[in-house]
Amino acid sequence: MTTPHKLDPSRETLHGQFNPDLTPALTVKPGDRVEYSTYDVAWGIQGPTDEVSPREKFAPREAPRDAGPCMIGPTAIEGAEPGDTLVIHIEELVPMDWGWTWGGGRGFMSDALNEAVGVLEEKQRLLKWSLVEDGTVWQSDLGPRVRARPFLGTLGICPAGEGWLDAWAPRTRTAGNTDCKELVQGTKLMLPVEVPGALVSLGDAHGAQGDGEVAGCAIECRMKRVVLRYELIKSTAFATARAITPTARITLGASTSLDEAVQQALSGMIDWMEEELGHPRELLLALASAMVDVRISQLVNGTVGAHAVWPHDALLSDSQG
Repeated sequence: MTTPHKLDPSRETLHGQFNPDLTPALTVKPGDRVEYSTYDVAWGIQGPTDEVSPREKFAPREAPRDAGPCMIGPTAIEGAEPGDTLVIHIEELVPMDWGWTWGGGRGFMSDALNEAVGVLEEKQRLLKWSLVEDGTVWQSDLGPRVRARPFLGTLGICPAGEGWLDAWAPRTRTAGNTDCKELVQGTKLMLPVEVPGALVSLGDAHGAQGDGEVAGCAIECRMKRVVLRYELIKSTAFATARAITPTARITLGASTSLDEAVQQALSGMIDWMEEELGHPRELLLALASAMVDVRISQLVNGTVGAHAVWPHDALLSDSQG
């Protein structure tokens, strides 16, 4: 195994928006590995101590460069051009041992959900988490515990465009702030390249999250160690972001409309099934209705996300029938 390049947070490596003209923090060859560490989504270096005390955050920050989730990069891939496919192998994800989740109050992009469940006018409250049992469990300060399932809420490549481009909004092709909890260690994320070098940025680490990310944040944490390996395919055979996880095939959708996000994710999955199985699309839709799950990735970024899930064990062989 090759020794990975290394990229840590600094003024030169941090940003909150995409920009095709942003100077790469690192340039690597296809096949190379990169080891990253990250701050949390809110640029935090340490976790909150209570609900009112300030905490250490990265400074100074610049507008408009830093007006978004804290991301590290970009990493340029030699030879990547529009029309190619960048394959990102998520080889290792190791979170720090603390995390936090806010709930209630005003000011988040989840205000509508807060109002619907009756907490919009309540004080914003903080749930603090500690990673225990050899990194397998998150222990909350209120007592309840949840299984650790770390992933990167933001992982993607720079979209086509000019100047600074919003990084809060996920994108159907280039991914970014998808908050898709399926993209765990062992996943292969496949993205159509839109700008030279692809320009990979990542951050917004989550220790665990439910589909929807309903409070507006998950267990927000830092990543002590992220190892990604980059593969370049000199063609693009699909229109939307795809992933192969340890348990399933995934396609992503993103839109201001949840209906449209679902349609994008499902259409991308039918494309994939057509390539794999070769049946007419109307029959594949019928088959998908028997085995493909459509889930909400997140509801809280203005642009909402959905993903379609085709489990690896969904189709049985003749001997299993």
